[in-house]
This record gives sequence, structure tokens and C-alpha cells, in this order.
Amino acid sequence: TAWELASSPRNRTCTGLFVSRLEPHYTAKHIEAFIWQQAGEKVRVEKITGRASLHSSFYVPCDRPVRDALKNSNIWPTGCFVKLYFS
Repeated sequence: TAWELASSPRNRTCTGLFVSRLEPHYTAKHIEAFIWQQAGEKVRVEKITGRASLHSSFYVPCDRPVRDALKNSNIWPTGCFVKLYFS
């Protein structure tokens, strides 16, 4: 029989940004300083630990105006992955 797939409901809340594919040695403090420099916003960043040591990933909790400013791909390094974070 064929498997049937369904998407999950979109009733989750966007609470910030997921930022990934950055150099593995970067810390939350590096990203906080970068965001302050680029967007003039003070945020508290959390590093997401995982199995991959080839890059680092971060959760950036922020409200909508800050998210809108940080979603601009021109402020992030080329190859960096930035996506809305839902919880």
C-alpha cells in the first residue's frame, strides 16, 4: 500500500530565527555581537548543539520587528542558512 503524507497544522508560534551553517568555533556571544553590529538589536542567542561539527547553529529568540530586520539575507555571510523558528 502507498503511504500517505500530511503536513502538520500551522498553529505554531514563530518565536525567532534559526541560523545555521556558520563556522563551528562561533559562540552565542559572537552572534549576539554580530546582530548588534548589523541591526542595532540586543538579543540573547542560544547555540544549538548537535552531532555535526562541520558548522554551528543558533536559535535567536526575537519579536517580529527584529525578525524582519534579521531576515535580510544581505547582512548574513554567504552560505549561511536563516529561517523562521517555530515552537
